[in-house]
Amino acid sequence: MTKELFFREAGYQVVMHYAQKLLRDKIITASERDDFEKLVWKQYKPVYGKIFRDLR
Repeated sequence: MTKELFFREAGYQVVMHYAQKLLRDKIITASERDDFEKLVWKQYKPVYGKIFRDLR
């Protein structure tokens, strides 16, 4: 794994962790989280993020 790939993956995971927390705390809706995830996905282009996303 290259440094770039690592940082893209780590960045995506961290951002989505906080999005999930906002959802659990009922600060955002599931629809808002999904819209946000699409934006984050385009920005970070994670390789392994799809695996974690599909586990939800």
